[in-house]
Amino acid sequence: MSQQNFNITPFVNFLDQVLSSGKLPQQNFTKIKDIKFEVKEKDNQYLVHFDLPGVKKEEVSIEVEDNVLKVSVERKQDFDEQNEKIIHSERYYGKMERLLRFNEFLDSENISASYKDGVLNLILPKKVQSKSKKISVD
Repeated sequence: MSQQNFNITPFVNFLDQVLSSGKLPQQNFTKIKDIKFEVKEKDNQYLVHFDLPGVKKEEVSIEVEDNVLKVSVERKQDFDEQNEKIIHSERYYGKMERLLRFNEFLDSENISASYKDGVLNLILPKKVQSKSKKISVD
C-alpha cells in the first residue's frame, strides 16, 4: 500500500486565521477562469457572450488587437466600513480578465457590444482578407 503525502499547511494557516480573528478570511476571487463565456461562429463573424452577474457596464473594458480579444472587469466592494463589517463573502471583487485568441483577424472597427441582465454580448466581424491577385508584367 502506497502512502500519499498530504500538505496540511494551508489548512492549518486557514484555521489559525479563523481562530485568531474570530471570523472567516476574505477571499479574493480574481482567477481568470471566473469569467464564463460562450463563443459561436458564423461565416463572417463571431458571437461572444460573457456572464457577468452583478457587474455594472461601467466596470467592463473591452480591447481588441489583431486576433486577440481582452475583456476586463474591475469590481469594487460597495459597503460602509464605518458602520458595516463583512462576516463572510463569496462574491468576487477586484480585477479579472479573459483573453480569447481567434483563428482569424478581427475587424476591430466594426465590433459591437451590448450589455443586458448581466450578460455582455459581442459581435466580432472577421477581417476580410484580400484575395490573391495575379499581376502581369508589362
